[in-house]
Amino acid sequence: MTNRHSPRTSRVLSLHPTDAPSVHGHGRAGAAAASNGLPSPGSHDTPRRRRLLPALLALQLAAGGLAGGWQDTARAETLPEAVDIALKLHPAVLGARRNAEAIRHEVTGAANGMNFRFGVIAEPSVAYQRGVGRDKRSGDLGAQAIKPLYDGGRTDNETDRQKARLSSANYSTEASRDDIALRVADAYIEVVKQQDLAVLARDYVAGIEALQARVREIVRIDKGRGYDLLQTNSRLSQAQLTLADREGQLAEAREALTQLVGQPVKGVTAATPPGEPVRSLQEAMDLLNSHPAILARRAEVNAARKAAAVADAWVKPTVNLRARVTSPRNFDGKREWFGGYDLGLVTDWSPFDGGVGAATAAAANAQVLTAEEAVSNTRRTLQTEVARHWTQIQSRVGRVSTREELVESTRKVREAYWEQFQIGKRSIIDLLNAENEIYAARLGAATEQAELTQARYRLLGATGQLLPRLGIAPLPPVTSEQEMAERQQRNGIPALPDLN
Repeated sequence: MTNRHSPRTSRVLSLHPTDAPSVHGHGRAGAAAASNGLPSPGSHDTPRRRRLLPALLALQLAAGGLAGGWQDTARAETLPEAVDIALKLHPAVLGARRNAEAIRHEVTGAANGMNFRFGVIAEPSVAYQRGVGRDKRSGDLGAQAIKPLYDGGRTDNETDRQKARLSSANYSTEASRDDIALRVADAYIEVVKQQDLAVLARDYVAGIEALQARVREIVRIDKGRGYDLLQTNSRLSQAQLTLADREGQLAEAREALTQLVGQPVKGVTAATPPGEPVRSLQEAMDLLNSHPAILARRAEVNAARKAAAVADAWVKPTVNLRARVTSPRNFDGKREWFGGYDLGLVTDWSPFDGGVGAATAAAANAQVLTAEEAVSNTRRTLQTEVARHWTQIQSRVGRVSTREELVESTRKVREAYWEQFQIGKRSIIDLLNAENEIYAARLGAATEQAELTQARYRLLGATGQLLPRLGIAPLPPVTSEQEMAERQQRNGIPALPDLN
């Protein structure tokens, strides 16, 4: 016997009445016509139905229909393919990557803090002496070179701070990719679910239309059963409205997926359930230690600590070696261009700055505590998501089998009602209610199965395991120029020449 309650079948729901021989030989023809959304042979449309059908057909055409390009499985994107496309196009991922590349230059700038600095001395000025007049010896023109010798660890700590920020930016990029992947997966499975529910709605309409054709044949023989046809027509209109609503939700789900992916999606295929990603809730919680969002927050803690070290160095002096070439004037006021030379040590130390340095250091140390709390907050948020999805999976697993049993039992009830209807022990309203119950049971089973799959993918996303499970590798991290040169040398690639 064909399994009629499979939520993914596109076969029109076969009603027992149409399986029986028709009085006029139109039973199967009526069902075939009904499966295409057309009136069965010999039907008498009510005015309400004549007004409703054009709107339904227009909505179905606008939604693409199950026979449209979205359902061409030969050209459809799989879930990993759709996620991979989205990760390459989504501005959230691209923006996070650009931020990491920008911080890389800040690392380079901080690391160069102890390098030689060369500059020009240009001091145009006018000076006067009391009782003498204008001093022609004022002003200067020359060049200078400065080599920092000691800065109290400011440069090293600032470099480490920028490296920690770069590490955080790399982890944030992966966290952004995880988030987009989860949103695409959720939208993808939603499209698959809505397609399955639209199939069930079509089956429901086809079933009522087939029953309508059978009742019409009975009315031709027994004119006193005309009220049965009116009830069937009313229920058919309700089924068609249900189908229109399902088609509308399918169109919305498709558009949401298209917007997330960043380009039109040719079609979707059935998303393979990922199975049980973890064996226990505690195992899922342990996976959070490697979640990129938490790793990004930890890197921010390191950056805050290095910023505090930079701020604490306000009490330490800086010592620079300075060499200058100047253009002094002699006693006669004649300028000797670039005739003066100067070499010495320059120290900058302000142990008493009015409390500015101490306040800045205190604020920087307080930011360390703030960053540590951000780690705890991120972990707690992810733990809440993991626990919620884990609980949903456990509860839905048990309900799936129960709903499948319900589908089978309602199918048997419908068949029994049809037998009783033929001998006059059941009314048409009983048969219509049975048809509605089996549709509701199939709808619930299909929804439960799809949402179980969604919950499993959401758990993978909450634990940071979605991209590895989809077979999508992480992006290579953005590194500083120094690290890049070292990696090139390890790989046998000569470093770029130093132009300085």
